[in-house]
Amino acid sequence: MPDNSGTGANRDQLSSPTPIPRVPQSWVMVTYSGETHAMGRDGIANLGKLGFMKCLYGIFVAGNSCVEGGGYVSPHFLKFAQIRGTFYDAQHNMRSADLAYIGWAEMIQNVVTIQLVYPKA
Repeated sequence: MPDNSGTGANRDQLSSPTPIPRVPQSWVMVTYSGETHAMGRDGIANLGKLGFMKCLYGIFVAGNSCVEGGGYVSPHFLKFAQIRGTFYDAQHNMRSADLAYIGWAEMIQNVVTIQLVYPKA
C-alpha cells in the first residue's frame, strides 16, 4: 500500500533531481597549476586558439598580462602546452578533451572549464 502521508519513501522518489546547467555562464574558469582565473567566454572565442595560447602564456607562464595581439611566446610553450576543456556529454557526465583549432568558437561556447597543461620550469 502506498504511503500517502507525505513523509515516507515515495515522497523522496517524487523530488526532482538536481538540474544540470544547460546554458554555460558568460565566463569560463581557466586553471593552471593551482591558479584559477575567470575569463569571458566571448573574449576567448574571439582571440582564437593561438591568441588564447599567447594570453595563457602571458598570464600563467611569463607572469605578466594577456595583451591582445600577442607579445613574445616561447616556441617550447606553443609546441608542448595543451588546452583541455571539460564538457557535459549527452548523458550529463563531465568529459574532458584537448581543444583543437577547428571549431574553436563553437567549443568555447559550450566548454565548462579550461585547464592549461604545461610543465612548470
